Amino acid sequence: MGILQEARRLNNLGFNQVPTRRGKKSPALDWKPYQHKSTADRIEGWFGPGSPYTGIWTICGQASNLAVLDTDSPAAEVFWRELIGPLMDATTCVRTAKGFHYWFALAPGAVVKSWAIKDNEIAFDVKAEGGGVMTPPSPHPDGGFYEWVREPEHIQPAPTWLLDGGVAARAALAGEKPTPGHTGAAPPPPDERSLLSSLIANPPDEGGRNEWLIRVCGHYARIIPYRDVYDMLVGQANDLMSAPLDDDEVVKTADSAWKAEKAKGFATPASLSEQGIVTGEPDESNGWLIGTGYSLMCPCLVKDGDNKQAVLSNWADFDILVLGVIEGEDTTDYLIQLTTQFRTLETRLDGRILGSPRDLTTWLAERQASIISPQGDEHARTAENRRLFRYVTSQKAPAFRAVDALGWNDHVGGFLVHEGIIRAGETEIIPFGDVRPNPVLHDWAPYRYGFTGTREDAQAVLRQVLTFHDETVTSIYAAWWAACYLKVQIMQESALFPFMALEAPSESGKTTGFFALMMQLAGNYEGHGEYTMAVLRDRISSHRNSQVWIDDISDPESTWDLVRQATSEGSRTKKTADRRLQERVSLVAPIVISAEGLASLNTEKALSDRAVKLTVPSPTGRMSLHNPSRPQWDDIKDLQAQFGGDLTQIAGHLASLALEQVGRVPELRGLRVAEGRHGDKLAILRLGARVLAHMLGEDDVIGRVDAWCEQQAYARGDNILTTEILPWLWRNYTLFATSAMNRQPVFVRDGVVWYNESLVADAWSERRGLSARQRQLGALESLRGQRRDLGIDGSGSPLWTQTNKQGRMRYHELGDEMSALVIERAGQAPDDGDEQGSLLGDPR
Repeated sequence: MGILQEARRLNNLGFNQVPTRRGKKSPALDWKPYQHKSTADRIEGWFGPGSPYTGIWTICGQASNLAVLDTDSPAAEVFWRELIGPLMDATTCVRTAKGFHYWFALAPGAVVKSWAIKDNEIAFDVKAEGGGVMTPPSPHPDGGFYEWVREPEHIQPAPTWLLDGGVAARAALAGEKPTPGHTGAAPPPPDERSLLSSLIANPPDEGGRNEWLIRVCGHYARIIPYRDVYDMLVGQANDLMSAPLDDDEVVKTADSAWKAEKAKGFATPASLSEQGIVTGEPDESNGWLIGTGYSLMCPCLVKDGDNKQAVLSNWADFDILVLGVIEGEDTTDYLIQLTTQFRTLETRLDGRILGSPRDLTTWLAERQASIISPQGDEHARTAENRRLFRYVTSQKAPAFRAVDALGWNDHVGGFLVHEGIIRAGETEIIPFGDVRPNPVLHDWAPYRYGFTGTREDAQAVLRQVLTFHDETVTSIYAAWWAACYLKVQIMQESALFPFMALEAPSESGKTTGFFALMMQLAGNYEGHGEYTMAVLRDRISSHRNSQVWIDDISDPESTWDLVRQATSEGSRTKKTADRRLQERVSLVAPIVISAEGLASLNTEKALSDRAVKLTVPSPTGRMSLHNPSRPQWDDIKDLQAQFGGDLTQIAGHLASLALEQVGRVPELRGLRVAEGRHGDKLAILRLGARVLAHMLGEDDVIGRVDAWCEQQAYARGDNILTTEILPWLWRNYTLFATSAMNRQPVFVRDGVVWYNESLVADAWSERRGLSARQRQLGALESLRGQRRDLGIDGSGSPLWTQTNKQGRMRYHELGDEMSALVIERAGQAPDDGDEQGSLLGDPR
């Protein structure tokens, strides 16, 4: 993750950061004012593109409700593990060049001062009020980078050992009892304390190095559950010796000790319970499993002299926290938090996987997790998947419904997004209730919604973005864009929702200009893409209100079929994740199509009626509205820099503004200016203009969109015959013929189009590169059906086709309005004075 993205994430989690420069471990600016003031509005400027800063310094204390334990030596690591035990391996942790930083959460308003102890081998710092720490992925001055061992979401409440300025810790060092009132577990008396402390304090010079390191490894392996932390501490211990062992010997010794200790088991249920890890006992109801937060343990019998003792051993190198039960018609799935030594992730566990040992093993392996099956397990005869199923169900998590698409949801009365719920008028994300997005949407749906700044700031940005291109283009596109927010409600009044078709040559502002910025303002951080059909299907099924942008269609026929279905929220069949079953997905997203030419859009009337088609001019040469001596591109770059190239940071405000207009959807019926699907499309644009006016805080856009809609020609029955076949034949096949001479399939005379169905069908079939669908629509029977849709009867007019009068062919005549459209689409008007016109005779 880049430094800007990490700074954003930490800030969203409530941590206050300032920047550092390369080679430094201190802030690059005066950070004192930010001990009581959020840095949220400075993150983009400090860490965005072109920034001179390379590192993040997180302010501790009240600024972030944070205390950080910095263990500077192996002895300090041992000391703290004896004090707070499992907390060390549960809370947020950062690997530094010399050791680890352990992050702990302070209660809001708590004032905890920084303190430190430097006592011979035991050296550590507690960073709190007045201090701070370097934070991943910052570079370390000594080389390498700070790295997360456990992510910041794992942070645990600070133990009281950290809160008293070191009073209790110093008492423990002296072998005394903790300060009265202290609630942490007291350390063992000095004479009973693990030998580890004394071993670390007294490394050998020459003799006994191997024995000493074996003993150190045994202690570490018994108290540390993570192999990477264990290996690092063993390496540090080896370095304490004046003559360290060779690396190969250290690795061999460490591996042997690790395996030996892990085979013995960790503890008893009672001892873990005392440490705050275990609640309850392992029994049949939970599959004889106990979770520690990062592993699963089970009772095992191990030899203790002549007897056997029950201890808990690692059963799996992961733990599962069930967040909710997803109940479907035929299946029950689980929304879970899976924690391994590598990461914590939220995912969906298909209930069917728990029914198959093989599928469960595969599913776990894909997530870097596994079941260990320790020796001596009393219940090993019960299948592993059955035991895990009981552990999952024993948590009795609340039932909720997972939806398969982001966007409007009637149950929550707002937008479901990855971060929570957006409702009309709100200025922040609302936490989830009993409805959540399906976890698979994290992979399919590239959307995020921020509430940076105020809604007035978001309105100002939207107004500015609409000045970054031709006024007509921005008004029509933005009206459709605004209507997308109300798409679910609109489709209750209309049978379809139109898609946007941009005929956009190179340098038209697609990639980095107006259109890309509008996608970000709608929450889409991915922008345009050239997708495989499988990926495109998943994208279109993932969000009901924010756009999917398809650029330069590579498979026109398949793409147009998906687009056609998406406009009416049709469905497609696909393989499930295990590739053994099939499921149907609804195609719900609004779609933007862009290409240098969109002739294939006219293959059939059903597509043309669904398209808002815009021919986009190049914005090159446009000048800044702020400084006419500068190109407008400078304004675009300035705006992008202000938000670090990511306008999704204010997308939440715009969604909230748009949702305030849901009540206007019934106006759709009164906004129609034409009939049929074409009329629905124009009415939706006009409604979108009114939503957009509210989002902008100004009404000018309504007049521009209304005027454009009223100018759009509408012809009854317009179809592929008139949109593509006749224009192409007249332009490319007959070279703008003006008579029926030599059996021309189509010609134009006095502004009227004449054509013969049989000749047109034959000529069209000779065209190269036609799709199967285009050939089908150009067949004779299809052309007859299209003629009837145009209101033309079947008799036609007999016209001479040759000068020797050897025969007549019947030609059909298009009306004046439809003829004008065909001529316009062909791109050239005929020469009415052509002498061939005299051979027509009287066609009427």
